[in-house]
Amino acid sequence: MVKNKIDISGDVRQILNSRLTGVLATESEEGPWTTLVSFCPSQDMHTLWFATSRVTRKFSNLNSNNNVAILFDTRTNSVDDFYDASALTATGEAKELQGQERDQALEMMSEKLRFLSSFLKSPSIAIIQVKVRKYVLVTRFQEVRELKLYE
Repeated sequence: MVKNKIDISGDVRQILNSRLTGVLATESEEGPWTTLVSFCPSQDMHTLWFATSRVTRKFSNLNSNNNVAILFDTRTNSVDDFYDASALTATGEAKELQGQERDQALEMMSEKLRFLSSFLKSPSIAIIQVKVRKYVLVTRFQEVRELKLYE
């Protein structure tokens, strides 16, 4: 794997701000699980938030193992994607927010994800915060660059 030391924060920000969904990867005793989530990034990109019902497999998995990865990509489902699309993976630790932290995250999410307003207002919904450890950006099919936020 080639790691390029060029600052990729602008590329990361552009991808995060242009996407509405990502693919969340969690793990349980049964193995890995992926699912689509709508998300909201913090301004500094150190935090991602998403909402989920407390009766989902992803929520159960998060309670067993809080290590997650979320994949964001720019593909268009064409042959050109092999050279033009970017894949961004965020890895980090997830936790359910409570109280004022939950309210603040919910406010930011409600602005970006207006189409989910009734879902976000449901009392059975958990607001999950992912503290991002690092981003890994793959472009041009195999060019790999990392942005570490903390160890």
